[in-house]
Amino acid sequence: MKNAFQRGHARIPSITNVDVDYDNEVLTVNVQNYTETVWIYIYDINGNIIDSAASQITGEGTVTLNVQDFPEGVYTIDIVLCNATYEGTFNVAS
Repeated sequence: MKNAFQRGHARIPSITNVDVDYDNEVLTVNVQNYTETVWIYIYDINGNIIDSAASQITGEGTVTLNVQDFPEGVYTIDIVLCNATYEGTFNVAS
């Protein structure tokens, strides 16, 4: 296990952390321990992309999307990193 130890201790890779908050018609995506582009896609109930964003993250960063003009309904959010995709749903109510 070459390179498995650093300074006599086991090396543990940093874990990418993705957190999404939905408050006051704004989606906030927080990404930590990640350096690369993050892509965010929002789909309506029919699977159509209705909004998207991309942002370069270096270490940690935040991407916000305003959903105040979205019609009432259930939406899917995909957060795409270079090595993983996270998916969730949220509800826009009038």
